Amino acid sequence: MKFDRDKIMTIDYYQDENGDKVAKVKFNELGNKIIYGMHRAIASYAFEGTDIVVDYILYEKEWLSNLIISTFGLDVYFISIDASIDMINKRELARGTSPEGHARSLYKNIHKNLIYDLAIDNTNKTPKDCAVEIIDFIKNNKPAGLKQMTCCNKRND
Repeated sequence: MKFDRDKIMTIDYYQDENGDKVAKVKFNELGNKIIYGMHRAIASYAFEGTDIVVDYILYEKEWLSNLIISTFGLDVYFISIDASIDMINKRELARGTSPEGHARSLYKNIHKNLIYDLAIDNTNKTPKDCAVEIIDFIKNNKPAGLKQMTCCNKRND
């Protein structure tokens, strides 16, 4: 079966202030249902005692509330892994899995009003370097970011 992206999201293209191509992703009702189901699936694994790592972009501010509700009662480390825009664009192009300009559309606002337990700039780090940093952090710290956002539950984009 072929994946039909148009059934869950739309992609609008425009040019930013520098004339670079930007791709803005917007999820529709079915896309939101899939994400909410994913939140519950992640939580189900975790409630069964499975440690989980999720690589995930909070495209919609409403998703944060659903994620908080779905993972209530779990220790969730909210970790940002970022890089310079030049490096992200280079990686995006090399992967070929995202529309051109996708990373650029997210870069300025993706971390806005989010509270992280740990933020890593991996512009010049290997995946192993990042993994070691995360493991060390988890061994020595309790999660707090998602819990802090629970009390405030604000993401004003």
